[in-house]
Amino acid sequence: MYVQDAHKVVLRVTPERHVIPVTTGIPPEVGAALDDAGNRYVTDAAANTVTRITPAGVSTVVAGKAGPALALPGAAPVTLDNPRGIVRIGANSYALISGNAIVKLTLP
Repeated sequence: MYVQDAHKVVLRVTPERHVIPVTTGIPPEVGAALDDAGNRYVTDAAANTVTRITPAGVSTVVAGKAGPALALPGAAPVTLDNPRGIVRIGANSYALISGNAIVKLTLP
């Protein structure tokens, strides 16, 4: 899996959970998560959201909530904290960095 940290450094996370900075050979899909239907998923760090953009150009917020991040202990996060570095990890699954955590996002 590839992710991007707060300093825009691309990191490769191995199955053994080793984190390795990548300087060359960055796959083209890093930072450009696409699904099988051609929808593009982008993070908006300023708005704390993830947006789906269809091939027709229609944008829909699919995760997060505009405004400052809110974390409630023991509860699922209702907002994201400076989301960035989204990558596709499965058919309807994506991973991204939010604050200091890696978040898995599963969409219908």
